Amino acid sequence: MLEQGFFVTLYPMFVVNEEWPSVYSDIPREVEVMTDYGPPLLEAFLRNRIGYYDAVFVSRPHNMKQLARIVDENSDWFGSVKIIYDAEAIFAGREVTLHELRGAPFSQVELNDIVKEEVATTALADCVVSVSEAEKRAFEAHGVERVHILGHMLLPDPHNRTFENRNGFLFVGAVNQEQSPNEDSLIWFLEEVFPLVQRALGPDVAFNIVGYNTSGRIRQLAGPSVRINGLLRDLTQLYADARIFVAPTRYAAGIPHKIHESAARGLPVVATELVATQLGWKDNAELLIGADAASFAQKCIELYRDKELWMKLRKAGLDRVKAECSKEAFDRSLKEILATDGKPRDYEVASVPRKEF
Repeated sequence: MLEQGFFVTLYPMFVVNEEWPSVYSDIPREVEVMTDYGPPLLEAFLRNRIGYYDAVFVSRPHNMKQLARIVDENSDWFGSVKIIYDAEAIFAGREVTLHELRGAPFSQVELNDIVKEEVATTALADCVVSVSEAEKRAFEAHGVERVHILGHMLLPDPHNRTFENRNGFLFVGAVNQEQSPNEDSLIWFLEEVFPLVQRALGPDVAFNIVGYNTSGRIRQLAGPSVRINGLLRDLTQLYADARIFVAPTRYAAGIPHKIHESAARGLPVVATELVATQLGWKDNAELLIGADAASFAQKCIELYRDKELWMKLRKAGLDRVKAECSKEAFDRSLKEILATDGKPRDYEVASVPRKEF
């Protein structure tokens, strides 16, 4: 957005109490960040900035609902403002796949109703941003006309360490709460898949888990060969050391950033069918797919031992990242999404002061 000439304000929908070095540790300093405001002050903030913004870019359904109330009560504030709903995912997909996993799938009527309810939050938006072709079709099937696709932007950054000099398995993903997709996937892998892998490859084969992790059950399942690394700033060495990335996700929505990132680092992946479907990647083409615990373990063992297959998947994954996650493609899509009738304006100082840092 900055590169395309826009002034950008980030308005967190929770009250942020951080020091400025922390706020700007991963956000460009040209971005205005409204800390200490949150939902209670959003309406006052927008009132004081009437006519200031070309577009409001809103992520996730609960945030869209909060904005919708303000727009409904003050529609004249937004006459020339393009409201963009950034879906990030159709979150109903997580609930749908969880019910399927538990053996209690929704009926077709229930499925339509739950997706319809979520899609209804987009009624206010001038356009919707989806993350994949499959989710774009889902929005369109429920009557949303203007849907754009904007996925991940990643630059390939493969490590040149050879197959022979790599060992073990890697998982990257946060477990912020119990009964989450990442917790479920790790518990399933540790209880049902990894013992089969160790039986074939030896008890000392390593499995590194990276990411914020609050799960007591996962800690119980850890051991000498299962390492919980927690939150790390730099994963370069772990990507270089590992031979295989695993994505044992059994319920989820959107598209899995972890797979694009692993492929961009040149690390081949074994994943569930759900993950592959979200990406549109094929078994034995860009990754390997395990349909159940036994086949998932077998695919891990096969890829761990087969250098030729490993090299093939590494190249195919890098090629897909180059094609699907390039900066050029991302910029083109974002430009189309943000397109307004006029050019980005030169802004004057607004009546809500920008915080200094």
